[in-house]
Amino acid sequence: MVALGDSVFHERETIEQFISMRCDNLILYSRYLSDNELIELAQHMPELRLLDRYIEQLSNRCVYFNHTTTGHIATQYSIDQGHKVIGCIAGNTAYQNAHSRYHGYKKALSLNNLPLDNTLVFKGERYDSEQGYKGIHQLWQQRPDTTALYVCSEDMASGCLDAIRELNITVPDDLAIISYESHHSCSSLYPKVTTVDFSSL
Repeated sequence: MVALGDSVFHERETIEQFISMRCDNLILYSRYLSDNELIELAQHMPELRLLDRYIEQLSNRCVYFNHTTTGHIATQYSIDQGHKVIGCIAGNTAYQNAHSRYHGYKKALSLNNLPLDNTLVFKGERYDSEQGYKGIHQLWQQRPDTTALYVCSEDMASGCLDAIRELNITVPDDLAIISYESHHSCSSLYPKVTTVDFSSL
């Protein structure tokens, strides 16, 4: 299995290295390559498998988690704690996984008769700390009445906390945060945030 790196450049470079080593097939965890690039690669690798990525044209080659359910669980947790103004720091919803995580947020709001308000949503270009940092600044400028936040990745959560400290926002008194992904990584964050670890569901 290959974890490809932290940018589209590194992902392409890593795949090219394996192709140059005459690898016949790969199991890929790709966060940055486009669907079209992976579809093209699959044409040359009949046994290619994608981990935690869903592409309709390659559906029989994809192994992925139910991100909608996990996003719903994360948002529902905040609702159950009494929050009604819940923000969302999402990834690039052009990608299926990011779209599903965001859809879980929307589903939870809808089932609890809470309105979807675009001023409470930031859609980043990538799952990284820079986008989380940018998202908090935009969200807090637009909606300082936000009391809870669903962050769609642990890397984004790290950037959110950097911005929160700059803005003198107190967690969880001013803003309760729940992050999607690994509780092992989030355990090192400060202040501590609640997490939903999708790999355990």
